[in-house]
Amino acid sequence: MSAWLLFTASGLYPVNPASGNYMIGSPLYARMSLRLANGNTFIVDAENNSAKNMYI
Repeated sequence: MSAWLLFTASGLYPVNPASGNYMIGSPLYARMSLRLANGNTFIVDAENNSAKNMYI
């Protein structure tokens, strides 16, 4: 469940994890970063993200 929460909070939804296809939605936070196992950082930066401006 924690992986699902991180995907949802970042605005991504794994349609089929085996295929690598994702849907893009509105993120929960204006900026979010995830440290990956290979040392890279994945950053989601949603400028002007708000309840009134929820579309990407």
